[in-house]
Amino acid sequence: MPIRAFLFDFDGLILDTETASRAGWELLYREHGHELPAEKWASVVGTTGAWSPMDHLEDLVGVELERETLNERRYAH
Repeated sequence: MPIRAFLFDFDGLILDTETASRAGWELLYREHGHELPAEKWASVVGTTGAWSPMDHLEDLVGVELERETLNERRYAH
């Protein structure tokens, strides 16, 4: 049967991906001794590029982080 349509879910109506994404970031922040700021996170929900949690975490810890490794861990979480 040929594909007749695609359904894109950009607002989380069908699948809530924001909760899982936030949990991954919260894990990384706590491991580095910080809390993910709720007001900053709220500014990125449903957007792309509004704020970078990784840049912010690097600013907080004061060192460049192993982004690829940390991203793999938060995705797995």
